[in-house]
Amino acid sequence: MRISVFCSAVVCLLLFSRSDSCNVEIVTTRSPTNVSSPGYPYNNYPSQLNCWWRIDASNKDNSVIVRVLDSSIEQSTNCTYDSLSFYDGPDSTGTPLGRLCGRKLTTVMSSGRSIYIVFKTDGSDQLKGFLLEFSETTRCGGELTATPDETTFLSPGFPYQYVNNMMCTWNFTAENENDTIVMTFNEMDVETGEDCGYDSVSVYNDHTDDNEQLLGHVCGTTIPFLQSSKNKMRIDFKSDTATVGKGFSLKFKTVEAGVCNLTMLTDTTPLYFVSPGYPDAYDNDLECAWLIVAYGGKSVQLDVIDSEIEGNYPSCSNDSVTAYDVVNNDELGRFCGNKTPTYRSAGPMTVEFKTDDVIVDRGFRIKYMSVLTPVKCGPASLSALTEPQYLQSPGYPVSYANNEQCIWTMTAVASSYMVRIVVLDSILEGGQGCPFDFVKVYDGNDISSRVIAVWCNTMEPTLQSSGQAMTLEFHTDSSNTYKGFRLKYFQTTSQLSCGDDLSALSYDQYLTSPGYPMDYPPNKDCTWTISTDYTRIKINVIETDIEYSSTCTYDYVKVYDGQQSSLIGKFCGTQTPTFYSSGSFATIMFHSDSSQTGKGFKLAYTGGDDFRPCGSNDLTAYMSSSYLTSPNYPYNYPNNAGCSWSIDTGDSDLVVYVDVIASDVEFSYSCSYDYYEFFDGSVDTDTLLGKYCGSSLPTKHSSGQYMLIKFHSDGSNTGTGFKLSYQAKERDSFPDLDPVNIGAIIGGSIAGFVLIVIICVLIGAANKRNQRPTTTQVRENNIHSVSQGPYETTVAPATFQPPPPYAQVVNPPPYPQPVAASDRAPIVTQVRDWKGLKTFELGTFCGNSTPSYRSNDGAMTVSFTTDDVDVDKGFRIRYKSVNAPVTTVSPSPHPQCGSTALSAAPRDQYLQSPGYPVSYANNEQCVWTITAMSSTYYVRIVVLDSVLEGGSGCPYDFVKVFDGSSIHSRVLQVWCNIMEPTVQSTGQAMTLMFKSDTSNTYKGFRLKYFETNISPQCGPAALVATTAYQYLQSPGYPTAYQNNEQCVWTMTSSPNNIIQIIVEDSHLEGGTGCPYDFVKVFDGNSTASRMIRVWCGMTTPTVQSSGRYLTLVFKTDNSNTYKGFRLKYFETAASPSPVPQCGTSSLMAMTTDQYLESPGYPVAYPNNDQCVWTIRASSTGKAVKIVVQDLVLEGGSGCPYDSVKVYDGSGTSSRMIQVWCDTMTPTVQSSGLYLTLVFKTDNSNTYKGFRLKYFETAVGQCGTSDLTAQMSDQYLQSPGYPVAYPNNEQCVWRIMASTSSYFVKIVVLDSDLEGGSGCPYDSVKVYDGSSTSSRMIQVWCDTMTPTVQSSGLYLTLVFKTDNSNTYKGFRLKYFETAVGQCGTSDLTAQMSDQYLQSPGYPVAYPNNEQCVWTITASTSSYFVKIVVLDSVLEGGSGCPDDFVKVYDGSSTSSPMIRVWCDTTTPTVQSSGQDMTLMFKTDNSNTFKGFRLKYFEATGSCGGQLSALSYDQYLQSPGYPENYQNNMNCVWTITTTMSDIKIKVVNSDIEHSASCNYDYVTVYDGSSTDSTVLGTFCGTQKPTYVSSGTAVTIRFHSDNSNTFKGFRLSYTGGTFTPCGEENLVAYWSSSSDLTSPNYPSDYPNNADCSWTINTEDPDYVVNVDVIASDIEYSPSCSYDYYELFDGSDDTSTSLGRYCGSSLPTTHSSGQYMFIKFHSDNSNTGTGFKISYQAEDRDDFSDLDSPNIAAIVGGSIGGFAFIIIICSIIAAATKKKSRPTVNQIRNENIYSVSQGPYETTVAPATFQPPPPYSQVVSPPPYPQPVAASDRAPIVTQVPD
Repeated sequence: MRISVFCSAVVCLLLFSRSDSCNVEIVTTRSPTNVSSPGYPYNNYPSQLNCWWRIDASNKDNSVIVRVLDSSIEQSTNCTYDSLSFYDGPDSTGTPLGRLCGRKLTTVMSSGRSIYIVFKTDGSDQLKGFLLEFSETTRCGGELTATPDETTFLSPGFPYQYVNNMMCTWNFTAENENDTIVMTFNEMDVETGEDCGYDSVSVYNDHTDDNEQLLGHVCGTTIPFLQSSKNKMRIDFKSDTATVGKGFSLKFKTVEAGVCNLTMLTDTTPLYFVSPGYPDAYDNDLECAWLIVAYGGKSVQLDVIDSEIEGNYPSCSNDSVTAYDVVNNDELGRFCGNKTPTYRSAGPMTVEFKTDDVIVDRGFRIKYMSVLTPVKCGPASLSALTEPQYLQSPGYPVSYANNEQCIWTMTAVASSYMVRIVVLDSILEGGQGCPFDFVKVYDGNDISSRVIAVWCNTMEPTLQSSGQAMTLEFHTDSSNTYKGFRLKYFQTTSQLSCGDDLSALSYDQYLTSPGYPMDYPPNKDCTWTISTDYTRIKINVIETDIEYSSTCTYDYVKVYDGQQSSLIGKFCGTQTPTFYSSGSFATIMFHSDSSQTGKGFKLAYTGGDDFRPCGSNDLTAYMSSSYLTSPNYPYNYPNNAGCSWSIDTGDSDLVVYVDVIASDVEFSYSCSYDYYEFFDGSVDTDTLLGKYCGSSLPTKHSSGQYMLIKFHSDGSNTGTGFKLSYQAKERDSFPDLDPVNIGAIIGGSIAGFVLIVIICVLIGAANKRNQRPTTTQVRENNIHSVSQGPYETTVAPATFQPPPPYAQVVNPPPYPQPVAASDRAPIVTQVRDWKGLKTFELGTFCGNSTPSYRSNDGAMTVSFTTDDVDVDKGFRIRYKSVNAPVTTVSPSPHPQCGSTALSAAPRDQYLQSPGYPVSYANNEQCVWTITAMSSTYYVRIVVLDSVLEGGSGCPYDFVKVFDGSSIHSRVLQVWCNIMEPTVQSTGQAMTLMFKSDTSNTYKGFRLKYFETNISPQCGPAALVATTAYQYLQSPGYPTAYQNNEQCVWTMTSSPNNIIQIIVEDSHLEGGTGCPYDFVKVFDGNSTASRMIRVWCGMTTPTVQSSGRYLTLVFKTDNSNTYKGFRLKYFETAASPSPVPQCGTSSLMAMTTDQYLESPGYPVAYPNNDQCVWTIRASSTGKAVKIVVQDLVLEGGSGCPYDSVKVYDGSGTSSRMIQVWCDTMTPTVQSSGLYLTLVFKTDNSNTYKGFRLKYFETAVGQCGTSDLTAQMSDQYLQSPGYPVAYPNNEQCVWRIMASTSSYFVKIVVLDSDLEGGSGCPYDSVKVYDGSSTSSRMIQVWCDTMTPTVQSSGLYLTLVFKTDNSNTYKGFRLKYFETAVGQCGTSDLTAQMSDQYLQSPGYPVAYPNNEQCVWTITASTSSYFVKIVVLDSVLEGGSGCPDDFVKVYDGSSTSSPMIRVWCDTTTPTVQSSGQDMTLMFKTDNSNTFKGFRLKYFEATGSCGGQLSALSYDQYLQSPGYPENYQNNMNCVWTITTTMSDIKIKVVNSDIEHSASCNYDYVTVYDGSSTDSTVLGTFCGTQKPTYVSSGTAVTIRFHSDNSNTFKGFRLSYTGGTFTPCGEENLVAYWSSSSDLTSPNYPSDYPNNADCSWTINTEDPDYVVNVDVIASDIEYSPSCSYDYYELFDGSDDTSTSLGRYCGSSLPTTHSSGQYMFIKFHSDNSNTGTGFKISYQAEDRDDFSDLDSPNIAAIVGGSIGGFAFIIIICSIIAAATKKKSRPTVNQIRNENIYSVSQGPYETTVAPATFQPPPPYSQVVSPPPYPQPVAASDRAPIVTQVPD
């Protein structure tokens, strides 16, 4: 049978084979083709053959694969007789791929485009021959480019077979480097082996095979779905010598960075995914979601391999990754920081990654795979070995089950050993005393042994038995469940003691404080001595939580070098230092006093020979400062230290600059004991730059890119050591490093004469040019009037000539009042655009208007007119040159823009607002008409960027789009602000009008336009869904759609996927049944498919297909139109869950949860369906309970359409107790053994359906006298709840606490009873005792949900109904509590809300009551906040009767911060960890009482803070919410370091000119009596530096407006009060620099310096002093600032200033150095400087002489003298012609000027003309450049 089948197959193949032909060249494709030997298969091949075939792939980038299907060739050794040979190439010179004979079959593949086959036969035996199959295939390895279009990739040989011994590597690169790559494997058939050790496919997140970038190493039939984090991926495909398979196929494409939503299928093979950008930083504002589905409905396990995410665990309030169990709809966990947790779901798992808009970090790498369902408790008897073993809670890390009890007994295998456990991870339900879920540890072999510990919550203790055995009991209650725990256990002989002799080995070992990580005990003194066989010991502190004090005097750890010989460090608080011993011994001492305790410490200790207490061979100096310290700094350095550091700038043009900030090194005159040295190179044989000790603070720089620093200490005295900063600087910064340009001198000498001739020519040209009027001259001829007071110092244009001196000014008119000195500019009222000899007005302004103007040519006139009445502050204007607008300007009264002749082509073209991206002008109106080239095409625009003045309705600046060739066409769209719409015309033309008003201007817009043949009404009808989000919107969205529209879109997904749409916005004409405008969704590829959704109005549904297709129909009528809709669509994997059966009568409820769902859930259920399920409990006395978890059915009053009906029995003839539809999620319970459900749908809309769980429970009773409250929640409900209770019912329940010291508490969760004043009909009454004769403390009806607590052991409830209306009933939980009814001292605030109320609330509280509650935050860094939700107390002025007082501390002796009564509902926050409330009532009226919520919060009102070496943050109470009125918060910050730096990060405080309403004041000391460093309000963000170790901050708010508040950072360290090494000046905008504390007074004894760098040698630094108030002295010798022309104070001084001087100056190069000094006497507000980079060419005084030419000129002396004579002659001739200055002076009419300062004129300054040359001017004004500090001529007669 097998033979006949084979023969038939061969015959078929021969139909397509090339038989009896050889010596041919064949071009193949991917379709297989056959070649056979001559005569095959019917005749034998002939003898003496020499046949060849050359097979080429049709694509030069592909290969050829050949499979031998049949072979019958004469057998011989090495195939020497007859043979079939294969060569890798176009002929037989290629590499042999193989030779065969006999019956051997093989597969071969070429490495290039060709394969060559040779068949040779001799003269002996002839056999049947062979049959080959060949085809084109993918080449083994190569480079591929990924694009947004999905591309299919096939492995070599696919779909037939790959070849043996392959090692292929393909690199995939995104076409756009900012995109990522998504790779979806469609099929995998690769030989399976353990760990894929035979054949495998490996995918990497880069072009390297780094295992840390591995995304998957797969074989078998695993189908991965993978995405790169950046723009690269790699695939390695390896095969061995044995079995081969089909290989694999995949699809790949690119998606935009940040698109990170992928559905991934997994089996037991581990796969990986990474965060976008990993291992580099991810982006801000990400929202990623990965759905992981395991085959066969198995669990998914997720292991975080690497994590570096912004945020603090466990709150993770910044960036976070959250895992969800899809089946149970539960959050499995959330992580951030460096946490690497493990999660396990019951089925599919969703992983969400969200980032905020602040800090970004490296991200994560996660492994995932499918796993089997976890076991329950595991073995009860465990053997503890010396090697650690592991134990975890059932299902860990998936949530454990309710009502679990597991007991494990661990026994050491050696009788003399003890058992130790170390808890590695624990998340259990918490609570005071661990009353809910816990682990109890017993010191013996059963639970009757002594309890040695109980833990819950997140505790991770280390515990040890006293004998050979230890028993653990894990208990859970019926409420919340969490991740569980994981621990390791082992046997040991060492005691858990406080102090020990330890041995440091070559790897890290760990030492912790007693009880760590639980609080250490008080009054503890522990000493550990560590020894090692190595040279040194390294001690690295990993975590510290020890009571803090500034000198560590309470609780602390001391580290000694040796056996308590020399103290090398002491720490407390949260410090985590590192120490090194100088020898083989170290001692650690831990001390705690009798007061506060903390978590303690954990440290690692290691021995080694290579430890150096200091020194690193490779430090890199950057342009910003880094820091280097001596060992143990700021503690004493060790004896006998020998350290060295080599610093490298990495660039031969940069040198190393060091500045010693602090030094305390043992002093000797020759620095021969302890010292540090600097060497000008990388080794200590290079030049010594200096040797230092004592308190020297040198500054040094290298001459090259290296510097070596050596530190030495001897065996005697030590000090705190040194701290220095180091950075890279340009060689040009140091004049002593400038080499002489010998080449230029020599070259200049040789070429002297030639250069002199060139100079002559240039001078002659300059003389000729000076005879013509310049642009400046012409411009100045047209000026009308300018007035000027004191003016700002700006640099004049290069062509500007100064006015005549003051002595030449005759009969000036009266001067106006000078403008205030802070306003350094004239005030503009009229701006005109010069054009030819005419001017066009650009705008006029006054008041507070701040417009922008732009001329349309190279000149602009600004005129200023004032009347004779009021004067005002004036204005300050910034002006600069910009590129001319891209559009053509017509010389009309108003400048035009826009063109009527824009043609849209198929390719993208671009259009932008005038001057974009520089601000557009005011009063602009531009009109563009864009026309498609074909009359059958439309015009589409896509706005790429838009920043216009906004406002509702776009009333100011806007773009209006018209559907035609003029502005009279229909408006399609109007946009402003930052809108970026896409708009399309309905015809061939579109018109755009851009209009701006007279006020604010912004960046403008940029758009692309093109023609398209896609109908604008609806867009493309065929859409392809991918895993990336795509978007669809109604025509014209968000502009109103048109009437009588009908659009049909059909979406298609890839095979095995389905489509999901999520409507993000919808505004359609609404109405019941959507009769007008609507969208209908059909579950298929046409409107004939089943309709699964219709929507209108503002509904935003989510819809999912059941297969590959989804069709949408959007239809509108002829009436109202609205905004339309926008939705996103994408493909996702079909749910692997099977569709449930529609109804069964054999469901059995058990104690464990089982699940039932509607057909197709969560895909829409079908129409006209009816399903009936009957669920039975296991035995009499049991009932069936169902809990609906999700439900979306067609709704309506009475559920008339689609519904679920629930019957209390075994069939539909039983009593119906519930019906539901819409989105109800009820809980229902049978009264007996059975429950029946009927699900029925009609023929209209269908929705998601429902999912519920069912289980059996005890039959509910109406009243019982033996309910016992426990610490865990138990539940009680009315008969039949939530179905209506019966009439004439009376139920009595008595609830008792377990012991007499506890109370009973009930919390009503739901209540729906017949209401009425006084609850006369149906009610629940609560009695404070064991019977109804006890005092009634509560009655409720209607929808009240009170909380009630007994005053003793019992609570009695009576539920009574009358014979009229009945309702849903009630449900409550009850439990016992040790918290008394009225007051408690142990309330703990958490981040979640908790509640507190007055006794009996909402029933009237009793008389003569006094309750005191103390609420404590969980940690000392949090505060307590209460929000009063309801309050009805007896009122009165001053609250004299009944009231609540709030105290800021742990008792009523603390400061009182609030009192309330009456109906006041305040919000109050503590300044520390505790808050106390006292509720007191008198003997008169009583009322409802109060209810409040309390929680812990950040942001205190005052307290003690400690500044450490890194930034910590302080913010106003409630920030970023508004602070409260009448606040007075005082914080005192101290540090163990030299200074404290306060930097205000954000400020939003009520503003006033003198900050006298709400403000923050910073004091230089430990109280508000200290010197004020500064006060701020409004949005000011100053920086302060203390002069000592304490700072006090006071925040005050008055009783009026409140705002967000402030946030500031505080840091301890050694700071100068001002000065930063590197400031960068930019040409595009100016920056500001201020003296310390400006505008508050600067401090005494300040020495500050700033280096400003333009970062471009063609730009110089220009500075303009805007304000100055510095102590004055004639020589500026007390307080001053000084400007230097270079990078340090060795450069040329540009001037020293004090008083109110306001200079303007510029550097000659790219650096300027600014130095500020104050003495110890008077201070002022200081200075404010504006600095900016300017082009060197803008300053004529910077034309540097050509040194080479001058030197060279000395050789050509005779010629040089001749040229000088020529120059003198030319100058004499020029003097007879009018100069620029003369032309200017001829046109001066009136200019006023206030006082001015005297500064040195620029080098190019020319003297003014003599008096006789000034003639009568026409009536035109003259602008005067602010840099020309001389009086200005106002009138000169002829």
